[in-house]
Amino acid sequence: ILPRRYGATSILVSLWLPNLLLAFLLTWWNARLAHMPWFALGFRGLPLGELMRYSLGSLLFSLIWSAPAFVFPLLTLHRLGAAQNAYLTIAWQIYAFLAIIPNASASAFLIEGSHQEDRVSASLRTAFQNNLLLLPPVILVIAAFTPLLLGLFAAEYARQASTLLRLLAVSALPVSMNSVTLTLYRIRKQVVRFNLLAGAGVGISLALAALLLDSYGLNGIGWGWLGGQSFFLVASLPLLIREWRAGSAEAAEKGGVG
Repeated sequence: ILPRRYGATSILVSLWLPNLLLAFLLTWWNARLAHMPWFALGFRGLPLGELMRYSLGSLLFSLIWSAPAFVFPLLTLHRLGAAQNAYLTIAWQIYAFLAIIPNASASAFLIEGSHQEDRVSASLRTAFQNNLLLLPPVILVIAAFTPLLLGLFAAEYARQASTLLRLLAVSALPVSMNSVTLTLYRIRKQVVRFNLLAGAGVGISLALAALLLDSYGLNGIGWGWLGGQSFFLVASLPLLIREWRAGSAEAAEKGGVG
């Protein structure tokens, strides 16, 4: 009913509004049962206000981190046309399949680090090792068989988007490191910091892509994403080295005790 009258925005409203109402009713009901204000409710030892702050921060982070999937097609459609946007869409979907590995690694790190905060450095080290072990072989396979993969859709896709897909595939490595770094701040509940860093990393990538799009065509998207994520990785190297050494020292200490 709503889309006919209010347009596409109403679809988003229809998804969010019932969930917000349900969350409000559950909070009000629990506060009533506990005979206390809603903001004083506690879950797992944390007040509801703190949990809401962290949840909203995580939601904002998810929106920022997923922004390129929406902005890149709009940029391409506006600057290069519908055909180039179609090539980008297929290449990005294949890259999204590859991104399952860093996303799963970051999620596992978030769960493990949140439950064992005294072993965060060791969990960080494991997440990096998993990415470095699993990603390079898959990247090489995709880079080697890029024309074949894109050719499944049409020969023109292979001609137009092969370089783009290879650039996106290589970018999965710095993206995986950056997602783990940002997850470290999520575990430590530094909401403002991980959102600012995510915004900076994504913003640099989007800006580079927008600048390179006219000169390099569709490949400008790939160079922009790879360049922005690589720059972010280099900037965060001091933190990564410090945490890696902490994880190594922790592992050596446990080995010595054992």
